[in-house]
Amino acid sequence: MSAYEAVTVLERSIAEHADRIDPATAALLAEALPDLVHANGEDQAPGFASALCAQPRAGATCPGRPRLMAEPPESHGDHCWAVAVYGVLLADAFGAEPGDVFLLGLAHHLHNAVLPDAGFAGEELLGQHLPAVLSALTRQQLDGLPEALGARVASLLALRDGADAPAARAFHAADVLDRVLQVRHHARAAAFTAEQALEDLDLVHPSPVSGFHRAVLDAVETK
Repeated sequence: MSAYEAVTVLERSIAEHADRIDPATAALLAEALPDLVHANGEDQAPGFASALCAQPRAGATCPGRPRLMAEPPESHGDHCWAVAVYGVLLADAFGAEPGDVFLLGLAHHLHNAVLPDAGFAGEELLGQHLPAVLSALTRQQLDGLPEALGARVASLLALRDGADAPAARAFHAADVLDRVLQVRHHARAAAFTAEQALEDLDLVHPSPVSGFHRAVLDAVETK
């Protein structure tokens, strides 16, 4: 597609969900589309980005209780991306700067580029050592960024300790939403039935050959 056609498709996507988000946020997203499409994408991503995408999240853990295993696990790259996006969508509601919330969401698990995730239960085992370990590993990853960007990200990460600053509130809202929605996703998947796909989601959707598709299913009695 041409750049114009790509922007048109993305604008259609925003319009489809415009009634679910703040009008100012919808306008912000629409204004950003031309720059997004024209971005050359040639910049090299920092090493921690690949490491986070390869690092699975622990899921729901609680000290003294068995770990709940859910497959496939969400990666830290997935989680950070989702929190960043949710944060932008929520930024206006909290009076936060969208760019700040986006960066905070992307960077809030920098330590997991090195530290495998053992969840809340595993962190509790580190006890008094946890703050120093997380701080050192985060600093290690920040040192790989350009100085100005590293300083900005470090200042944003410092906001995580509370929920007073607008950016912190938007971030924490996005973070808890992703954690809960991820669990609900697994719960829905576990309860999924073929009838839901065929009837509710119209798996064999209308098309020039849908009649033939249904005939095939009737013939093999899988409908």
